[in-house]
Amino acid sequence: MTFFLIFSFLLSIFFYFNHGYLSTLLNIFDEPGLPRKLHLNTTPLIGGSYFFTCFTLNFLVCYIFANDDLNFLNTTKEIVSLFFSLIIIFFIGLFDDKYDLSANNKLALILIILIVSILINQNLAIDSLKLGFLEDEYILNKNLSILFTSFCILLFINAFNMIDGVNGNSILYSINIFLFFLLKDINFILILMILINLLFILFMNLSNKLFLGDSGTLSISLIISFFFINLYNQEYIQNVETIFTIMLIPGIELLRLAIFRLIKGLHPFKADRNHLHHYLLKKFNKSKIFIITNIIYAFPFLLSLIFKNELYSILLSIILYFFLINYLSNLKDIKSTSHK
Repeated sequence: MTFFLIFSFLLSIFFYFNHGYLSTLLNIFDEPGLPRKLHLNTTPLIGGSYFFTCFTLNFLVCYIFANDDLNFLNTTKEIVSLFFSLIIIFFIGLFDDKYDLSANNKLALILIILIVSILINQNLAIDSLKLGFLEDEYILNKNLSILFTSFCILLFINAFNMIDGVNGNSILYSINIFLFFLLKDINFILILMILINLLFILFMNLSNKLFLGDSGTLSISLIISFFFINLYNQEYIQNVETIFTIMLIPGIELLRLAIFRLIKGLHPFKADRNHLHHYLLKKFNKSKIFIITNIIYAFPFLLSLIFKNELYSILLSIILYFFLINYLSNLKDIKSTSHK
């Protein structure tokens, strides 16, 4: 165990002291200036390259030296399926960071990649929906399960990308999710190594040394999606409501923003200043926003632990979310704006 943690720590230290060289090499920066951007200085978009490299090396070390610990990603199909999609989606994100791809082209390409990835490893497909509150299970046919799984991953990727609008926000959210995975005792060593890397990325992000960029949000959300589906299919998670409580707030945030933009005749994924974190900037200092938003993201899951009823927790959280949005949207103009 110690060897793996030291390896991950040294890997993070290496990137920390060489992030300037990586920034120069990639030459991908987020420039300030747009009304929706928070940062005042040019910042490297290298968080995704940092995470992608660390995850790949961490996995290789685990696969060679701790294969018995890999409950997931221990078969050829699982490995090929994940890294096929991860590598391509990472480079799509990197290309988008540098050249700003159109949303339609990016979404279509990612969807195709996800479908191919699931065809490579059909054990990844969600073939049934276990609804705890109905005590029932709905079986999906093969083709429907592949499409359904692909769209679920695509939606989460977009929801995750949308919350990456203020320093630390999406990174802390991903840390909380990987802590949840850790409690499920699946790929324990690999997840510990990932957490070490994410903590370093969080520190560097809060220090304005880097942003995740689309290469980071796409890569992290894809890996989270694969882990969630594996946990669900292997019945480490008993029903879909548990996943809903963890993904609920980013999910309804995505839905609310998409509907709002469509009503205004805009593209559903066009960037604007109507995100939850933008509204919170009316009330709080931007340095505190990532903590406040992550408390809100965790609220449905924590509520389900208290009430022991996930459905009621989901419904109550949705009601409180819209009350909060209504309250914040009626406050005075936002003092600052986001970089996303």
